Amino acid sequence: MASIIARCCLVSAVVACATLAGAQEPAAERVPAPSKGSSPAESTATETASISLLREALLPAPAAVAVADIYGGTEFFKDKGTGFFRLARGGDGRWWLVTPEGNGFFSHGLNVIRATWTVAPAFRARFGGDRQKWAVSAVELLRNLGMNTIGPDHFDQRYVWLRPLRTVTPRLPYVMVFAPVPFIPRRESGQPRTVFPDVFDPDYERRARRGAQLIAAQVGNDPYLIGYMFHNELNWGTFGIFAGLWADHVGLPATAPGKQAFVEVMRTRYAGGIAAFNAHYGSAEALLAHGRWLLRDGTEGAIPASVRKRLSEVFEGPRAPRFADWTDVASFTDDKLLEMAVRLSPKARGDIEAFLETLSDRYHGVMAAALRAADANHLLLGSKFVGGKTVPLCDGVLRGAAPHVDVICQNVYHDPFKRHAQRQIAFLERSSELTGKPILLSEWGGFHGQDVAPCKCYVPVATQKDRAAAYSHGIRQLAAQPWLLGVYYYSYVDHADLNWGIVDARLVPYPELTGSIRSVSADLAAIHAGTLSP
Repeated sequence: MASIIARCCLVSAVVACATLAGAQEPAAERVPAPSKGSSPAESTATETASISLLREALLPAPAAVAVADIYGGTEFFKDKGTGFFRLARGGDGRWWLVTPEGNGFFSHGLNVIRATWTVAPAFRARFGGDRQKWAVSAVELLRNLGMNTIGPDHFDQRYVWLRPLRTVTPRLPYVMVFAPVPFIPRRESGQPRTVFPDVFDPDYERRARRGAQLIAAQVGNDPYLIGYMFHNELNWGTFGIFAGLWADHVGLPATAPGKQAFVEVMRTRYAGGIAAFNAHYGSAEALLAHGRWLLRDGTEGAIPASVRKRLSEVFEGPRAPRFADWTDVASFTDDKLLEMAVRLSPKARGDIEAFLETLSDRYHGVMAAALRAADANHLLLGSKFVGGKTVPLCDGVLRGAAPHVDVICQNVYHDPFKRHAQRQIAFLERSSELTGKPILLSEWGGFHGQDVAPCKCYVPVATQKDRAAAYSHGIRQLAAQPWLLGVYYYSYVDHADLNWGIVDARLVPYPELTGSIRSVSADLAAIHAGTLSP
């Protein structure tokens, strides 16, 4: 016990409000802005109350969290240390990350802790061009909150924000996103969809290998790196705005490797040959035979009149698709028509899901092979999937990924006080059972206080106190799950005029939410170990 105590690292106490906010100006200039339309008297009262809450939340030291090693490991689980993070599963069925020294680790962190979008001016005003000053402030905040991981930053393609974070001592473990082909999906209305490259093309393999070699040269021997995630929220869905990956490949020219892969999947599924394929896709009547239309929530309803009209126009027009042979299938590029077929026909849905499985197998295989060749030390965390209610993520995508990755990552948003939370947790559990892999929540939370920025997106709640309650209740529910390795809250700072950060656009912490994070952090490993009730 003495040796453990001697090596014990305690979460650092808060040194001052200004240190955590990374600022030297008076507190009155750092409180959240009063709501629009407030009178001067109301504004003064709001600022005074905010300063009081800020001091109450940030000045007391957090509860000391005894850890077993320099990486933040816990004594609730013990296994062999290998010098790098790895996975282990206890006799009770609980999955754990294992630190380089062999101790269990429940990862608890924060997403995107750098400047994002509309808050960039606050970063410039607070830190100037000194990224090291920013990094010290950011790590100090995480430690004060009891968090033990620097979560992923999916826009940092060149890792420029990661480098200073890795020099702050004492260090924190971190995860990173490997994106050898930079890709930010465009999903806003009116914007063209960003096309992902052909993953079956040998050029994609070359780019992946080159990217892996570049990043492994920087972090391949770093014991604080937990592992690599692959891109952020690629369009793995079967229909709607998240259906881009299969559609991008269907839209390729006939001779493209990805289009040939699609044709091969269809040939395999239609043992009766092109006649069987043509019987299903070659007429409006065939596509309408099921008589129902797949809705966005996964249920079926009546077929819209606009869909019937579009099908009639397509198949009666001079450019109607005619599938006389497999060359015609290779030449077919109307992914919009095929997506319509997916929503009309369970058979078409199965065809696209089969292609998505092949696509997932190829994508994850290429990414994994490139990283394994360059860096055999770290975990492969896989694509940051969006799944469950938000996106119809089919089983085939998960099956295709499973042979190549160590972990299944999911971006998940739900109100933990509503019934949907249990459905979402059940989806995650099923994902783990299907793949045989543990789950890491690469994004979670997104609680929006309507008292700061009214918005019905992600997870709207009424007030900042409700945000705090949602965080505490939700993460306790999750930590108890035996298949879960950790949770990263989205996100560090309010941006895009949305109240989803733990700090506002001037980098001032929300005292209710940060207080909730601090209060629950010390319990998470014990909850996950089953020694403390959630």
